[in-house]
Amino acid sequence: MATYSTDLQTITLCDSGTFTEFTGYTSGAAPALSTENYIHNGSAVDQATGQATGQTVSIAFDYGSNITWTSGWVVIGWAKFDAPTSIQTWSTGGIRIGVGSALGNVSLYNALGSDFGDYPYGGWQCTAIDPQLTADQTVGSGSGGNYRYFGTVSYLTQKITKGSPNVIDAFRYGRGQIKAIGTSATFAGLASTNDATTARWGLFTDRGGVYRWKGLLSLGDTSNTVTFSDSNKSILIEDTPRVSSTFNKIEVVNSGSSVTWTSISISGVQTSITGSAPTSPGDFAMIDNATVTKSSCTFTDMGTFAYLSGLNSTGTTWRRCKQISVGTGNAPTMTTSLITGSTVAANTSALLWNCTQSPNGKLDGSTFVKGTNAHHAIEFGTNSPTSMTLTNINFSGFNASNGQNDSALHIKRTSGTVTIYIVGGNTPSYKTDGATIDLQSNPVDVTATVKTDTGTAISGAMVLVKATAGGNLPVDVTVTITNSGTTATVSHTSHGMATNDKVMIKGASLQANNGVFTITYISDNSYSYTMSSTPGSSPTGTIKATYVALSGTTDSNGEITMSRVFSASQPVNGWARKSTSAPFYKPGPISGTISTSADTNFSAVLILDQ
Repeated sequence: MATYSTDLQTITLCDSGTFTEFTGYTSGAAPALSTENYIHNGSAVDQATGQATGQTVSIAFDYGSNITWTSGWVVIGWAKFDAPTSIQTWSTGGIRIGVGSALGNVSLYNALGSDFGDYPYGGWQCTAIDPQLTADQTVGSGSGGNYRYFGTVSYLTQKITKGSPNVIDAFRYGRGQIKAIGTSATFAGLASTNDATTARWGLFTDRGGVYRWKGLLSLGDTSNTVTFSDSNKSILIEDTPRVSSTFNKIEVVNSGSSVTWTSISISGVQTSITGSAPTSPGDFAMIDNATVTKSSCTFTDMGTFAYLSGLNSTGTTWRRCKQISVGTGNAPTMTTSLITGSTVAANTSALLWNCTQSPNGKLDGSTFVKGTNAHHAIEFGTNSPTSMTLTNINFSGFNASNGQNDSALHIKRTSGTVTIYIVGGNTPSYKTDGATIDLQSNPVDVTATVKTDTGTAISGAMVLVKATAGGNLPVDVTVTITNSGTTATVSHTSHGMATNDKVMIKGASLQANNGVFTITYISDNSYSYTMSSTPGSSPTGTIKATYVALSGTTDSNGEITMSRVFSASQPVNGWARKSTSAPFYKPGPISGTISTSADTNFSAVLILDQ
């Protein structure tokens, strides 16, 4: 079973103790305990305001000593005024929470107002404020970082002569964490525990089937896992304008935890009551590499998302969110994503991909739509592969020109060559920090399958398939080579090859230069390859270069495969053989033409040689 808890500690539950007023705000009656107008556990503290108008009434509680404070903590408490249209707006200080070192030295923070949150409708509202932030108003010298007195100051626009409309209840302090551990955890379980009259933490509340959340939502902890599964739920992130930027956050802790969300919608506010972006829009972070599954979820107007390889997301939307980052090791799965209207700054990226794995199979079918700032869709960090495939990915609204702050891709490598294969979708523009970008659209696979005459796959067979006349890749072209150490640099006019292509070199006077090598593109007229030894000089002779499509040994299925864009049909021929270990086979021929638009499969049938 699931267990739900909070880190909040009590300042006052408003069921006992002495309540007074802040210095200078004493126009109301003496605050008193009330067992009729409460939200927590049967009692609150209310105050008659009589003839008072303006910013003249308050309720204050003496904790008895200063609280030893930790940065990032908040004061969180309930307050209301029973004539909601009779207080000022939020920005004018309709109701401010006060935190002071003395009744006459208080820092006041905007909490409620006739125009803010639920309060225009007159209900209880739980507000979190960080007393280490700059106060909206001070009494005396302010709190000075000493937190002993707590309460509210109300700003009345007209007198309310009947009843005791100024009310507070259940003030607490802490990080503002609500945590789920154990099995069968759900959002309903969180809300039910939070909303109990003996709790009223104000962190995760049920508002008629739509949940309201603020603070730190921890799914698991370092010692305990959680199994959290839920579907078809809507969660609203509260506007919390007087907290730190990381106050609202969902974290998944413990690699043994499992979180499964289907059609979960979490939404923040696009513009805060302050008139600017929300202070803490709400982040999501996988602290540990747990199992996180998200299907058809929607995240709107939120902050950053930090994922690890344990994520498996399909059909999920991130709308007007900040940057999504995906770790540095193996890649998470984020297929058929929609990342639209990202709010990242100019020349940064909606998705930071710094994984060692290619996004092939991980981002397939996704769509990126640019936000209002001049940002990129995907940033490939210095840890990302030098060869990647983007499959059926579409980019909308990004600058079609390369080298711009809003080109679709941003390649952070500063040297070498990065080859990006585009399969389906549209071809993205890119900006590079120095690496050469080889962008190839719609590559095809070329596969050779080697079998016996009875149809049994032959593993470990040697295969060589090279270009012949009739295509646009080199066949027996005369070249020159300059050696430096083990690096051979080839001068080869209009060679048409790319990094990771293979070439057969023959006719060089130095044997180290001859053979089949994987090249590194330098320019349209040159490339290099690495020899297995250092010849000590450069070769002479009539040196010939021929493009090689396949070179190597077959796998357990008897296959060897490569992928490349071919701009023209390419005739090839070659052979397969197995003569270095038993069973031995006679060579078998391979020939045909590589297609520009479809995968090409060759086969070789080998006969036993014994």
